[in-house]
Amino acid sequence: MVHRVSHHGDHHQHWQYADPAVVAVLDYTAGQQVELGWNGEYSQGGNRVTVAAASWNTDIDPGMTVSTGFTGSHSGSNPAPSAFTLNGASCTTR
Repeated sequence: MVHRVSHHGDHHQHWQYADPAVVAVLDYTAGQQVELGWNGEYSQGGNRVTVAAASWNTDIDPGMTVSTGFTGSHSGSNPAPSAFTLNGASCTTR
């Protein structure tokens, strides 16, 4: 799975995927497990995956995009996350 965080605002922004006060959270429902992540610091507790920005990509200037992703495993079904937030705001998944 690959995630792209884009900044469409007009000022410098700091990002990280993480638990609500931090930035992005993915909630899975079918026991999916993160195996290896890149361009971010991944952690998983149960069905919740959080990602903090890597030290070299914490800042996003207007018009920039940061890509991060992971490989994972599952048994049985593999539905999309039931929730995905960035900076506490709900995001859509495709």
